[in-house]
Amino acid sequence: MMGRFLPIWAVVIIEFCLAYSLEMLVGSPYSFKLAAKCFDPRETHPVLFETAIICATVGIMCPAMSFLAAWLYYPYYMGFHFFTLLANWLKLVCLNFPFAFFTQLFFIQPFVRTVFRTVFKKDIEAREKSFGKPAAEALAFEEEQQSEADVIADVMLLADQIKEKLAAQYK
Repeated sequence: MMGRFLPIWAVVIIEFCLAYSLEMLVGSPYSFKLAAKCFDPRETHPVLFETAIICATVGIMCPAMSFLAAWLYYPYYMGFHFFTLLANWLKLVCLNFPFAFFTQLFFIQPFVRTVFRTVFKKDIEAREKSFGKPAAEALAFEEEQQSEADVIADVMLLADQIKEKLAAQYK
């Protein structure tokens, strides 16, 4: 790390601090703005909007953290060359991005949603009673679908609506 050998606990602490700082200062604010540019949070289904935020976060954080790792783990004993740094960074992005994207999308997001739904079950029920509109109504969208063909047709319809909104926005 930076041409020195450090104990592994120090490396983990340094990486955690850098990742947390980068996420709080750059990743979270810009990923929300990027997702809000593509989708209106008031009109878009919450799960779809959360997915857009997650995709934008991965798209921002993966190259940024890979760049930090390319700097931190550069083979300085061989001398410094800009093109070697660039090649190491691109290699790290190519290795990390698919794993980060699919892990976030298919494992971490559903797990976090399940945990929050379990932890805040009483709050969700109280909100449903006070507003009169059940939060489970958002899940009814998924339950209404009877077949895979219906789901695909709805996704294609949503994609067409998004295309129309984008076309109208950029005219």
